[in-house]
Amino acid sequence: VGEVMLPDSSCVETVTQTEMLQMILLPHAMAAVNDRNSEKLRFVSTLSVHYLIELERLFLIPCVALEMLVITLLLKAGEQDELASFLSARETQRTITRRRRQLDLP
Repeated sequence: VGEVMLPDSSCVETVTQTEMLQMILLPHAMAAVNDRNSEKLRFVSTLSVHYLIELERLFLIPCVALEMLVITLLLKAGEQDELASFLSARETQRTITRRRRQLDLP
C-alpha cells in the first residue's frame, strides 16, 4: 500500500494522462454515476486523487481535465471535507509556483 509498481524496463508503452482519463477514469466514473453506485464512485474518486498526487510527486503537471474530474468526483461523492482540502492544497501550490516565478527560482 502506498507504493507504485513500476513496469519492467523492457516495457516501452506509456499511458498518457488523456488515455488514462478516456480509457479508465471517465468510463468508470460515468458507470458509477449511472448505476448510482456510491462505493464505486468513492473508489474512482480516490483513484483519481492518488493518480494526480503521484503525477505531482514525479514532477509532472496534471492536466486541467484531471483536476476537474477530481473536483467533480469529490463533489458528486459528497466528500466535502476532502474537496475543501484538495482545493486549498491546489491554491497553496499555485501561490508557491507564482512566488517562485516572481523570484526567478526553479
